[in-house]
Amino acid sequence: MLGKAVRRVSTGLSLCGSLGRYLGLEAARWSGGSKPRPVHLRYNACGAVWMRNGTTDYPTLVSCFVKGFHRPLQPLPPRPTILDIGANVGYTLVDFRHHHPDARLIGVEMDADNHALASRNVEGLGNVQLLRAAVWCEDGEVRYDASADADAFAVGSGGAAQRSVEALTMGTLLDRCGVSRADYVKLDIEGAEKDLFERGELGWLQRVEQISIELHGTLKAPELMALLREHGFQAAKDARHWDTVVAWRSTAGTAAQ
Repeated sequence: MLGKAVRRVSTGLSLCGSLGRYLGLEAARWSGGSKPRPVHLRYNACGAVWMRNGTTDYPTLVSCFVKGFHRPLQPLPPRPTILDIGANVGYTLVDFRHHHPDARLIGVEMDADNHALASRNVEGLGNVQLLRAAVWCEDGEVRYDASADADAFAVGSGGAAQRSVEALTMGTLLDRCGVSRADYVKLDIEGAEKDLFERGELGWLQRVEQISIELHGTLKAPELMALLREHGFQAAKDARHWDTVVAWRSTAGTAAQ
């Protein structure tokens, strides 16, 4: 019990950076209801981010700002273009802005509620484009179960609370946003990566310098790495995360295995 309490405080202080901000975080967590509450992070320039109780927002907050699984393995050039595919409520976009203040950021999130909160979280960051869409193997429209956990909305999942959303291929997304070359793509699309890589056209990979792909048990890492190597990447399992493949067009990174 004591160990759990110590871990809770330690994690909170890692997020907030000071006792006063940590106490504000605990007040937000104990406030009840699902209304978004402000949380002030150790990143002073970013101000507050917004979190909903009773959802997966808090573990996502910890995963993003404490563990940083989404960050690129390789250094990025000045003024990089970063695509956050599966942006959830925007925490990763806030973190990208902190680490890459001169980046152009493009976020894609398919759930309406997550997208609304992400819009609130990135307000004021500057040079951020946030789209509500699903990245898929073909353009059109897809459906998903809106009653799933806020960090686990998946295209084609069953359930009574079905919602529709526009679907874009990666090529269409890059064209729509006017991106000729993406320096980094973070891809976390809750299983849709299988259809994207097995059924979709893959010419868009030639427009990407570095990519991180969370697998969700849908693809076998060795097969995906082989495919990425066919498209000119070096590829490896990401040692920072149990089910992620990273690929890049430069020198091997120290966190790969």
